[in-house]
Amino acid sequence: MKHVSRIFLSICVMSFVIGVGQVYALDANDIRATIKDERMDIKATVKEDIKATITNRPTGIVKIINSHAVLSNARITGKTSDGFTIGTLEGTSVTVFVTGNTVLRRKYWGKSTLDEMQVGDTVLVAGKWKNEEKTEMTASFVRDFSIQKRHGTFFGTVSSVSTTGILLKTEKRGDQNVTITTSAKLVNRNMGTVKQTDIIVGQRVRVKGLWNNQMNTITEVTQVKDFSLPVKPSPKPSPTPKS
Repeated sequence: MKHVSRIFLSICVMSFVIGVGQVYALDANDIRATIKDERMDIKATVKEDIKATITNRPTGIVKIINSHAVLSNARITGKTSDGFTIGTLEGTSVTVFVTGNTVLRRKYWGKSTLDEMQVGDTVLVAGKWKNEEKTEMTASFVRDFSIQKRHGTFFGTVSSVSTTGILLKTEKRGDQNVTITTSAKLVNRNMGTVKQTDIIVGQRVRVKGLWNNQMNTITEVTQVKDFSLPVKPSPKPSPTPKS
């Protein structure tokens, strides 16, 4: 009888231990899953916060590392012969010097120049402070988000012509002022060479060049293809059958 009792007690203890082990394993998995979910939630929240901060952030310094700084969402308040000035979050003015080593980019990452940057443009500037007061900096990189230019191909109908180019009526982007220079290649639908005077109102053309979607202009044109040339001959009328 005592032997049976001991066996029963041993079975109970083992069942309890096994049961505790199963509960512990489940709890550990639940904890790991919970931690993973919370980490994902935190990452998502931080990402949204950063996105909202960038979208709504006023002009100011984003990051300062020793003598280097990055200024985002800054507006050009004035231009100088070798750079420009911008306002900061603190209400002060920073003079930005542009050198031959400064990388200048447009919104769509095309190469830019200081000449095409204007007062009121929104820029991101990365560079190095020139003084302890942090009112002057030499830029190593400038991206102008207000210069929205990109190379592309545009189809449309010629609505007017001038000595400097054409007005192209497109279906999706409206009227575009196209500047045609001597460097542009002018061809017909068979890729034969044509003259600029051959391009007239009503013709269907394709233009390849640099598009400014704020000014509705196409410059630096590399090619104009006129699909209306050569003019197709009119079909000959059928002879009237003799009665």
